[in-house]
Amino acid sequence: MNITNIKLWFEMAKKEESLNLFSSLCEKESCTYHTLFLTGMLYEKTGFPQKTLKYYGRALDKNTTVLKSTACNLKDFIYNLVIRYFMDGKKMNMDEVKSLLSDHLKTTNDKIIQTEVEKLYKNFDKDNYIKKTVEL
Repeated sequence: MNITNIKLWFEMAKKEESLNLFSSLCEKESCTYHTLFLTGMLYEKTGFPQKTLKYYGRALDKNTTVLKSTACNLKDFIYNLVIRYFMDGKKMNMDEVKSLLSDHLKTTNDKIIQTEVEKLYKNFDKDNYIKKTVEL
């Protein structure tokens, strides 16, 4: 079963099955920060704040590791901002955003970064984030 199907299960009120599947995926070494983050969102939606923070923290750790590699791109960085928003509940100003940029992304045009961050925050709806990622 793929991640999209698991998210759909969650939306269809099969929350326990979804959480079990996501949690088992997260135990694998190859688990990505995307999967860890989605698992945290599912735990948040079901009222498990400690597990939520655990998975958000693991997702941020894995994402930060990706950002340190030269293989990372602007999409990985934007995902980092999304994870931080879910953890902290606040949007960052551009100075905070720029301070998080990895060395090889610091050469990216400021206007491009600002545009991407503005697009992210413009219509950001934390309560419906899972549903929107399923629709994509």
